[in-house]
Amino acid sequence: MRRIYKAEVTKDYTIRTTFFNGEVRELLIENDLRRNASYHHLLKYAELTKALTINKSRSDIELIGGPRFTNDELYHDALLREIVYIDDINVQLAAKVQSMREAARMTQKDMEAATGIHQAEISKIERGIGNPSMATIEKLALAAGCKINITFEHRGIRRDVPQAKGIVPYLKAVKYQGEYVISDLVGVPDDVFYELIEGCVFERNTPTVVRQEILAEIQFAFSYFIKSNKGKCKVLPAPTGLTFENDDKNFLIPDLMIICDEKKITEELIVGAPDFVLEIASPSNSRRDYGVKQQIYMNKGVREYWIINPMKRVLTIYNYEDSECPSIHSLDEQVDVAIYGGKLKINLSEISSIIKKYEKNK
Repeated sequence: MRRIYKAEVTKDYTIRTTFFNGEVRELLIENDLRRNASYHHLLKYAELTKALTINKSRSDIELIGGPRFTNDELYHDALLREIVYIDDINVQLAAKVQSMREAARMTQKDMEAATGIHQAEISKIERGIGNPSMATIEKLALAAGCKINITFEHRGIRRDVPQAKGIVPYLKAVKYQGEYVISDLVGVPDDVFYELIEGCVFERNTPTVVRQEILAEIQFAFSYFIKSNKGKCKVLPAPTGLTFENDDKNFLIPDLMIICDEKKITEELIVGAPDFVLEIASPSNSRRDYGVKQQIYMNKGVREYWIINPMKRVLTIYNYEDSECPSIHSLDEQVDVAIYGGKLKINLSEISSIIKKYEKNK
């Protein structure tokens, strides 16, 4: 069963579900609501948004006072939402058609028999030299047991990932966001900080004083505990860089890392998953901290990930060794550090005091 990472209701009466494997599927629920007179109170978008809940196992979704949608409905009965960039449409469609066919364990001959589309045409599509219509793509998808919803975008104008203008002057070549690799950034000066996330370059802003005080408080607590217990783990704050083996699309600068395997520590950066990562969210980076970075840390083998959000005064903890589901804590609690089995406890009220101090001075 695929676990649900997040879900939202759109204005066109669709549940958009993001699974922990990164897939996004969309299920139209308008008919389910209109068929039952008792659900008419949910036909307003605002009511739908408030009513949506994910159950504790993160497997099913319920609309309070309305229907329940099972994991199978949300995954198998929904449309797979795909974005194809117009810049290289044939190449991307080729990869999608081939992956769908192979996932269904079908040969090109099997696909021909199921769709009536000649094998030679299917071969052209999969090699990126065909020019298929959307009707052809949908026919191939249905034969492979998929329902697919393709959105076309232009890479160069993706609003959610703008170019990092402060980095561009140092690049050997300017590419579309999503296409950069670590070697493209070798000319960036050491005092210009950036992160490369899934091939997209983002500038790192100069940290605020309140951010640095929060970081210092956490760093001291970890360092004191490790030293008192004669531990061997290292506490490394930003701007220490982090990369992963066989991955040239990601170069991160977490606010704080704990590394217990000294083989991952090089003179210049960390290579391999830290045991613990802390990020302090800001208005400019919070979507990345909760979204794509969380996925990277989970998939790369980080054991525990914390996000402190000073704006909302909450701490979100992902203990990946125990559960994919986060726990949320207010900044007046005392919380256990999972990688130390609860022996280390962090008093979050100290962080809350730092935030309050700076709010008073505004």
